[in-house]
Amino acid sequence: MQKVNNHSGLGVFSTTAVFSPPISVNMGSRAKVNLIFGLLAGYILLQFLWWAYLLWTLNADYYTLKQELLLAWGVEADMAPAEELRRKHWMVIGEGMIFLSLLIIGILLTARYMKRDIRLAQLQRNFLLSVSHELKTPIAATKLYLQTLKKRKLEPAKEAEYLDRALKGNDRLEALVEKIILATRLEHSNIDLKKSRQLLEPFVRDCVATLTAIDEGKHKFSVEIESGIAVMTDSLALETMIINLLENAVKYSPAESEIIVRAANVGHNVEFSVTNPGSISVEDQKHVFDKFFRAGNEETRTTKGTGVGLYLVKELAILSGGGVNVNVSGQSVKFSLELPVG
Repeated sequence: MQKVNNHSGLGVFSTTAVFSPPISVNMGSRAKVNLIFGLLAGYILLQFLWWAYLLWTLNADYYTLKQELLLAWGVEADMAPAEELRRKHWMVIGEGMIFLSLLIIGILLTARYMKRDIRLAQLQRNFLLSVSHELKTPIAATKLYLQTLKKRKLEPAKEAEYLDRALKGNDRLEALVEKIILATRLEHSNIDLKKSRQLLEPFVRDCVATLTAIDEGKHKFSVEIESGIAVMTDSLALETMIINLLENAVKYSPAESEIIVRAANVGHNVEFSVTNPGSISVEDQKHVFDKFFRAGNEETRTTKGTGVGLYLVKELAILSGGGVNVNVSGQSVKFSLELPVG
């Protein structure tokens, strides 16, 4: 158990991080599961129909033989053999339909849970691959800068530059760890937001300035915010939501492109939106706010990230009494964050 000071502003907390080995999941696993269960369901249905046919035929033969024996012995039956046979047939049909329905429901539920487990395994694998990459890069860079400073005598300006880069690498590691820990806390509802009235414009402009410095001016930010807009939420939760939306836009926008940041009053809420060039498939839009979700293959991906940022935005927005959604129009993607008016 390790205590971690959360500089993203949601308090001091303790957590235990457990990393399990990645699960190897073939991208065609879901299709294979569908095929296997389809074949299984078809086989069971055919078997059911075959045994129902046999039972139906045996019943008919049995009652024909019974009628012949009763006539031969001169015994009067309690009911007409045809009526008794019809009742037995309906009994077979009723019991068979109940059994078949329960069997199909069981197969569908099993297939559903297997698909869910496959998806969770894929998300876990992607997360571990992305975290490994995100951790390795700043650690290697920081180590290189510190080794250089230790072994060589550099000019003061160069020393200051290397120290600054090492600190930036450390900040990147700290931010990554804080995101993961915050996601864990949100998953277990271990967050208590201290809501108060927050003017939106200062937060947005500070976050844009921070991202511009980190991005080294590769993207152009256009900020359009109505003056005096305020929201009711936790100050550090607000900063986390804005930063993550801006980071997402920077990651998935081409260099030199424009990112449009807007905020306006919409009824009893404030809508804060970030629009950037790009596209998201319809299927990925359904999962874009899921924890650890990232589109594509993690082994060949070049975009940085862990799939935690948008999940944090969604959960913090809900805790603040608002919500978040994504809208894709042509070649632009718009993320809209709604928060209560302050």
